[in-house]
Parts: sequence; C-alpha cells; structure tokens
Amino acid sequence: LKQKNLKVDDFYAAREDTIPSLQWTNIAPPFTIAPALIESCPSRIFLPNDRAMEPQQAEIYTRFGLNKRQIEIIASSTPKQDYYFQSRAGNRLFDLGLGEIALAFCGAGSESEHAGIDTVLETHGVDQFASEWLRAKSLNWAADLMESEYGLASDDVLPWKTKTVKTKESEDICAAE
Repeated sequence: LKQKNLKVDDFYAAREDTIPSLQWTNIAPPFTIAPALIESCPSRIFLPNDRAMEPQQAEIYTRFGLNKRQIEIIASSTPKQDYYFQSRAGNRLFDLGLGEIALAFCGAGSESEHAGIDTVLETHGVDQFASEWLRAKSLNWAADLMESEYGLASDDVLPWKTKTVKTKESEDICAAE
C-alpha cells in the first residue's frame, strides 16, 4: 500500500483477493449465530436510521434489547452526526462533534469522494495529499494554515513523516522516513 499511484479501488480489489470467501458447508447459517454475536458484544453503537420504526427494522432493534423509545431516538437522529451508544452501564445519544476539517477526511466515504481522493493522490502525491484534499473540499483556509504552520514546499520533509532515532549517546535525532 506504499505505492504512490495506489487507488482506493485497488485496496478493495486486493482485499477481495486476500480474504477467502466463506464456504457454508459445516458452518451454521448466520441467523443461528446472531444471538451469540449479540450476546458477546456488550457495547454497541447504532447509527441513525430513519426507517428504524418500520416493523421489520424495529424487530431487529428489539432483538438487540432496545425499547420503543430508544428505537424512536435512532429513527430521529441526524445522520453523520448522532450515534446511539448502548452498554451495560447505560445508553446515550451522542454527537461525535467532528469539525469541518475532520469531516473532510473521516466523512469521505462516497464513490465520488473516493474518486476525488484518487485524483488528488495522482496529481499531487502522498506528501501533498492533506493540504490538497482540504483545497478540494473548499477548505482553502485550513490548507493555507497547514502549509504556513509547517512552512511546506512540495519537496520538504513533512513533520508527520519523521521519526525519532535513539543514538548510543541517548540523543534524539529526527530522521526522515
């Protein structure tokens, strides 16, 4: 995965080649395994689902131990913002609270955004990806701040691409990867 021109789709293709498909012979079907999985996961995070109140969906949530009010909370939650946490200690709706910069990176999940990531990587390379992706997401101010904070030029060693090396004299030396 260290190739410069690696595309997001290449990762998924490589994953498909390396993870064997399950053969269902001598394995219980998934619906018989589900109770054991549910029981073995004492903490769960539910994503917003505007269809959670529909009978078939509500039945699934009920199997996870949620009551009608909790299912209503999931149904009325804001996508990509609210999450419902369930544990033995209690339940709570929480907002992940990602700002626009974090969302530019963490929220890039659509096919068009993956294509955009590929384009930025092909055009600017790995070293300039962060600032150029911010520009592609119309966050020029953040890209400018990042470049001015680190004083980056295209051939500079990036601060996050360095590591500390211990010498015999116990001095820390910062070396490029």
